[in-house]
Amino acid sequence: MVTVRFSKHYFSLPFLLLCALEFATLYGSVHFAAFVRFSGAEFEIPAAKLWLTALVFTVVMVICLISMGLFQTRSRVEASSILLRIILGYLAGGAVLMLIFYSIPSLNPGRGVLLLSTMISFFVIGTLHPVFFSLIDEDLLKRKVLVFGAGDRAKSLERYMRRKSDRRGFEIVGYVPANESETAIEEDKRLNVGDQLYQYIFNRGVQEVVIAPDDMRGGLPIDELLSCKMSGVSVLDIQKFIEREARKIEVEILQPGWLLFDDGFKTHAVYGFFKRAFDLFASLLLLSVTWPFMLATAIAISIEEGFKSP
Repeated sequence: MVTVRFSKHYFSLPFLLLCALEFATLYGSVHFAAFVRFSGAEFEIPAAKLWLTALVFTVVMVICLISMGLFQTRSRVEASSILLRIILGYLAGGAVLMLIFYSIPSLNPGRGVLLLSTMISFFVIGTLHPVFFSLIDEDLLKRKVLVFGAGDRAKSLERYMRRKSDRRGFEIVGYVPANESETAIEEDKRLNVGDQLYQYIFNRGVQEVVIAPDDMRGGLPIDELLSCKMSGVSVLDIQKFIEREARKIEVEILQPGWLLFDDGFKTHAVYGFFKRAFDLFASLLLLSVTWPFMLATAIAISIEEGFKSP
């Protein structure tokens, strides 16, 4: 899989191209809608205003679609699931855009342009996204993971994440035994890389190494793992890996040091940012609609109970 690394995160190149294409679709739909709306008549929207309006429309819609999980590689790729996320994203985006455009009238392109651009972009994205997943191999979007260890702790990956849906975001290329006594993993899944661990990881395009030996006292190939780390390959322990992928803590493989060094559940940095931005947008939108009722309710309670009541 061809990937691009940015800020310690790997992004699938085909997925980035899809995102760029949909971004261009959203931006271009506003210009196309304005052209269709005012074709044959005087073009009423200045170009300097139109590009800013298109940019606001695009950014808001992208934030809402990302917040619905549309651009997550771990999301389900069934057409019904994709369509549902797009519909929810557009409903949320439409509400936010109404708030912005009516709050800043100079950016408002008019109901006709806004409705037409929404319909055009919805049709294109609603078609493009399912077609993309139907044409591309889903495995191309998965991260390649190598497990260092082939004993009982490594076997827990097979036990706790055995379903296909559990491995939607990654593919295990193999298990490297830490020593000869680790045989819990089937022989056909065990790898014999000798002292060429880094070379194997580099040749196979592995993006993550999960540390899962039964006995840490046997020592780790520190030099090899440091070389991987310096090359941009993520190195993490099995507990952290399961915690991130399955969103749960497996007590059976928990070690005392986890409580000291773990920093809690984390999501993708980009997804977390856009989700937070969407939460703020939704909160402000809800507050702008409900604040008169909240104020009236507070006044009514104060009149009935008295202003000195708790």
